[in-house]
Amino acid sequence: MQTAKSIDERAGETHKGRTRVPRTKTTRALALLLALILLGGLVWWTWRKTGNPLIAWYTEQKITAHYRAYHPGEGYVVGPARYQWVVRADKSAGMDYVCTVRKEASEDVEFPAYFSDGAVFSQIDGAVRSGCNTYERFKNLLNSELESGGTAARLRALTGEAEVHAGFYTTQEGPLFDPDAPVFRTDEEYDRAGLPLPIELSVSFSAVGAPAPADAELADYLLKTKAVCEETGQPFAYYSVALAFKPTEQEDPVWWAAEHIPSEEITEEKILDYLAALDCGVKANCGQSLNGRNEIIEERKNAWLISHGYEHCAH
Repeated sequence: MQTAKSIDERAGETHKGRTRVPRTKTTRALALLLALILLGGLVWWTWRKTGNPLIAWYTEQKITAHYRAYHPGEGYVVGPARYQWVVRADKSAGMDYVCTVRKEASEDVEFPAYFSDGAVFSQIDGAVRSGCNTYERFKNLLNSELESGGTAARLRALTGEAEVHAGFYTTQEGPLFDPDAPVFRTDEEYDRAGLPLPIELSVSFSAVGAPAPADAELADYLLKTKAVCEETGQPFAYYSVALAFKPTEQEDPVWWAAEHIPSEEITEEKILDYLAALDCGVKANCGQSLNGRNEIIEERKNAWLISHGYEHCAH
């Protein structure tokens, strides 16, 4: 007479050619342990990429408490902590939990802050007091004007796939963003006629594998650039045109440039004089013939034509 087999005995029997692992307390414990290890590994990998949410919450609370205690009523708002790259006060750098702190009713006061060794550290000097945020705000407004005024669209039409952006040009030897002597002042009103630095207009396009434009073509491009700016109500006092060849990603570009040409001197004859002098410089310095640009384009198959305009504004 056959006796009934236990569940564990039946589990160990071969079923359809396969041997099933016996369901014992030991195997169940091992399976649970394996699941916990996998779950722990997933959590660890996620925290390495995005940070520990508990530490992020703790960081946000400590920074918020700091600004409430030391800057009450000043309108500072602390954003959620993010796990990101940061350069610390001791000049070390690495991943840390960083909050973005901003000030209500101010477009320029926004800076990162982090909590370390029981203290709150911020980069308000580098971002705000130095004028860096104000600089970026003004630059964004300049680019908005380029787009809304139609200047950018007209310049792109000259070159096809073009990059058009506005910024500031400076030749000063000292640092541009100095907290003790900022060029751009926090919360300064935007006034295009009274910006702290000359405005730079840059238009660039890629000409991969194309023949180098002749001097006459470069002169024509510069004349058209000036005409577009004047027709769209954004003229510049100075213009530059440059052709750059970049051999590889690791090498610096080689430049030909007619720079800082006053608007009143932008005639085809004077531009050709600039470019002719430039070609002579290339021949003397690099051993290239006057058509050296064509030779380099043929060798390197990569070129950019860049046009700049500079406007000197009253301070």
